[in-house]
Amino acid sequence: MSDFDEDRASGAYGEGVAQRFGLRERPYLRTSSFQIAEMAMTWLDSGATGTGLTGALPDENAYIVSLQLKPLTGNRLWRNGKLESGGGFQAGEVGVVNLRDAPQADLPNSYSSVQLYVPDVLLQAMADRHEISRLSALRFQASTPDPFIHQLVLHMLPRFSQDGAARQGMFFDHVGLAIQLHLARTYGDAVPPKVAPTNILAGWQLRRTLEMLTADLVQEPRLDEVALACRLPPERFVRAFRRTMGMAPHAWLRFYRLRQAREMVERQGGLALVEIANACGFADQAHMTRRFVAQWGAPPSRLRAG
Repeated sequence: MSDFDEDRASGAYGEGVAQRFGLRERPYLRTSSFQIAEMAMTWLDSGATGTGLTGALPDENAYIVSLQLKPLTGNRLWRNGKLESGGGFQAGEVGVVNLRDAPQADLPNSYSSVQLYVPDVLLQAMADRHEISRLSALRFQASTPDPFIHQLVLHMLPRFSQDGAARQGMFFDHVGLAIQLHLARTYGDAVPPKVAPTNILAGWQLRRTLEMLTADLVQEPRLDEVALACRLPPERFVRAFRRTMGMAPHAWLRFYRLRQAREMVERQGGLALVEIANACGFADQAHMTRRFVAQWGAPPSRLRAG
């Protein structure tokens, strides 16, 4: 990270924010492709009771976007020492606050929420890539329904249970780009980008992309590295790949891993299923089995026997 201090930033997600909410260390996801700064997502769950007044969050040029996973009652929010709101959230509603405004909350009752940590420098870089006006700021939101962020976060929840390496992959990088553009257009003053024709990847770009995606099935390449190799900005690369291959890069890689695993199951009977799962980048054998059943209606053991 080059545009913000790592020690202070750690207070706005992961263990740092959990401590300020009076919770033990909480799982978080973190992007891996945005070299100028990191975007993160932390799941905060208080259990059966609330945690009271939160500690002060670090003073940074960044935003916290909180999505409530279940109804929240009795909360109060201060900005710069002034009471801004109180009452509650419904599930699926978000709040948007600037860390420059010294936000602090009182949470007397049970809550479960996911907090997005979004440095302003990422939003400005995104605006530059889309050739739209730079954002002055995201507007403060006490609570407002946001189905787009709600659905993306629900899709990401299973990843919180994976190990640390799996929490930093191309999939969250891709989701992060979508969230940044959504925030800029929904809560900022950015003019919607002009829709330009989306070209497909040239032959050399596709070959280089597939080489990088399949070089190591355990460790995903960073999205910005693949885009750079194709001489394209990340968002344009994702659009061109989707147009070329009919799916996003992370989806293509997920299916490729699954096909490789099936080939190994059918052809290499001497390998244990857990070895195949590890070699093909699955979290464990159970994860691979679920994918097999979803795709082919049968577990790997049945395909091997057949």
